[in-house]
Amino acid sequence: MGTSFFRAPASPTQPDAGGGSEGAVETSFDRLVQYSPTLIDHFRNPRNAGVMREPDGVGEDEFTECMDLARFYLRVRDGRVEEARFQAYGCGPTLAACSAG
Repeated sequence: MGTSFFRAPASPTQPDAGGGSEGAVETSFDRLVQYSPTLIDHFRNPRNAGVMREPDGVGEDEFTECMDLARFYLRVRDGRVEEARFQAYGCGPTLAACSAG
């Protein structure tokens, strides 16, 4: 089973196990959606981001409602993906999904 990127917000009687940040400003969006530590890690520390020189394949897709864009580069050897890289422009979950891909 895959990694879940979202987690349910903590209930008012049960604090979030992830702890909080002193002095952090909470917005209404923060109360609606909380991201998992895995998503936050991939957003802050993306894996395999960047352009690949002379890739064997390039794929691109755009989600026009959010103006997100993702481009993937692949290097294939002996029928297997040897290296994958990406460029993405969009929200945190989009960047994290490309990184975790």
